[in-house]
Amino acid sequence: HDQTEAMTMATRIVIMNKGVIQQIGTPREIYNHPSNVFVATFIGSPSMNLYDVKYQNGHVIFEDGDKIALDKETQQMIETFYKEQLESTQKELEALLNKFEERNVLLEKIKVAKEAGKEEEATQLEERLTYVEKSNERLGYLQDAIARYSEFIEKKEYDVIFGIRPEDIHDANMASHQYDYNYLIDSEVVVAELLGHEYFIHTNFNHKDLISKIRSVNVLAKGDKIKLLLDLSKAHIFD
Repeated sequence: HDQTEAMTMATRIVIMNKGVIQQIGTPREIYNHPSNVFVATFIGSPSMNLYDVKYQNGHVIFEDGDKIALDKETQQMIETFYKEQLESTQKELEALLNKFEERNVLLEKIKVAKEAGKEEEATQLEERLTYVEKSNERLGYLQDAIARYSEFIEKKEYDVIFGIRPEDIHDANMASHQYDYNYLIDSEVVVAELLGHEYFIHTNFNHKDLISKIRSVNVLAKGDKIKLLLDLSKAHIFD
């Protein structure tokens, strides 16, 4: 369970949550391209900063109205993802609806088998019925999901999660090079945790704690003004 040991020694890592595999990949793949929010927050310290945002007209829009423009590739990825989600969910719903019809057939067969004294056959049918009924529990979820995806696609407005790691946020006055794709935030230090060679800087952004890793070239303390530069080439978007 030691992240540092896994990242430094492994050639491939399996990330699991409650016994379910979340992602398999090289340390670099897992760190740079986490497959979901769990992996994103599990790998890396401090954890990735995450914000619930709206995606609309090529921008992610934060609670306070702040807008960050996304590159064309990311915009296409978001729209393609939801179209594929809608198609796959519709296919699963159709398959489950067929099982729902099968439920009525099975109930009748069980009744006939029991009346005929065929207990073994009735038991086998009941096992099948249990499987079918468990499958049907997803019907409501799938119907809600289809309605939600359809509304997203029609309005071209999506609920997504914007993520950026603390190490991909820089002090604009000390940035070692110019980031072509960035977003500048004027902030005030809430907490400055000195680790020797770097600070963990806590600031408030859209009513949440934003953590950044800043080189400890200058002394920073609570109340200091700071300009933070988000390297958007390292940003992440999750459903």
